[in-house]
Formats: sequence, C-alpha cells, structure tokens
Amino acid sequence: MIGTCILRPSRRVLERRLVEIHRSAVVSAFVVLTTALAAVALVLAGTTDPPRLAAAATVIGLFVLPFAVTGSVVTAKRPENPTGPLFCAVALL
Repeated sequence: MIGTCILRPSRRVLERRLVEIHRSAVVSAFVVLTTALAAVALVLAGTTDPPRLAAAATVIGLFVLPFAVTGSVVTAKRPENPTGPLFCAVALL
C-alpha cells in the first residue's frame, strides 16, 4: 500500500455534481411534461373532426416539441443563458 493515494472529491465538487444531477432531472421532467401535454392535446383534438387532428399534430410536431427540446438542452448546458427558459416558456404557450 505504499505509494497509493486515495483521492476523495472535495465538498465543492460533490455539490456541483448534485446541482448538475438536479438540473438534469428538472430538464428531463420538463420534456416529459411537455410531451404528455402534447399527447393530451392530440387526444382532445382527435375527439373532434379529422382535419383538426392533422392540424394539431402538425403544430405540435413543428413548433411545440422542438421548442421544448431546444430550451431543455440550452438550459441543461448553459443554465445562465436566459434563452433556454424562454424557449421552454414558449413551448408551454
């Protein structure tokens, strides 16, 4: 055992890792929530006539989900950047 050294991460490093894990969990939850809301919107649109279902699917597929995913990725990678939460808010509108 001579010459071996066990390095433990400092408290600051551990706290930073916990913040990253928490941020990832929040971002993942947001994407899941947005996808669930999009699925509910499609089901509700499907209870009406078929043209509305196609229109709702197009709007959700082209606008809502890309904004949610882009906002989530930006928020996860650069939390200080206000663009990420803005994209997330637009996706919920």
